[in-house]
Amino acid sequence: MKFTYSTLFLYPLLEIPFNLFNISKYVNKKYVSTRFLNAYLGHEGMNIPKNCICVVYCNFMDKDQIGFQDTLESLDGFQFTYNIIDSYFGVSVFEIPEHHLEAYNLFLNGKYSQYSDLSKSACLSFLPKKPESTVLYNFLLEVFDKNKYRKEKLEERLNVTLSENSEIFSIYNPEKELINAHNLVNLKLIGIEYGNLWQTSLGKQNLLGESNEPILE
Repeated sequence: MKFTYSTLFLYPLLEIPFNLFNISKYVNKKYVSTRFLNAYLGHEGMNIPKNCICVVYCNFMDKDQIGFQDTLESLDGFQFTYNIIDSYFGVSVFEIPEHHLEAYNLFLNGKYSQYSDLSKSACLSFLPKKPESTVLYNFLLEVFDKNKYRKEKLEERLNVTLSENSEIFSIYNPEKELINAHNLVNLKLIGIEYGNLWQTSLGKQNLLGESNEPILE
């Protein structure tokens, strides 16, 4: 699953230690290192408080689940938790801290380069220290700095001349940044892929047929 814009540009502003989500499991010969899946601006049909985002993760219900949940919900900015897809996934809602609110509002207007140095640093620090993260790290640097080379390539691709004030990365697509029917299907496919990591058996037919209704905790 690809990271949403909310994961790249907003989730890091919560300043949640990413290693809190760490696990070490194998499924179908694939290594799974985190419970974290994605962050979203909101949940379609739900009243998510102002200046808050939704953090989605796997409820593996392993021996560390309760400790993980207790720690997550003790962090600053935590609002409430609910479960989706018959509790296979958890959603914790967090408020953006005051010192990053400016960046949150800049994100809503696609003004990434105007993030404060503090907010830029938070986004860059979020990325896991892995070789495959280097490309994404460099990409974020280019977006924040409005890299001249990337801007020229974008102008060439679009056959336009961008003004000095133009950003070099598109504004978010609301449909992709909400927990909605489309993104719930994507989450279900993750559930199928990770099937035997849960304590109960998952299959493609029964998971795709399960309820999407949120369950408040």
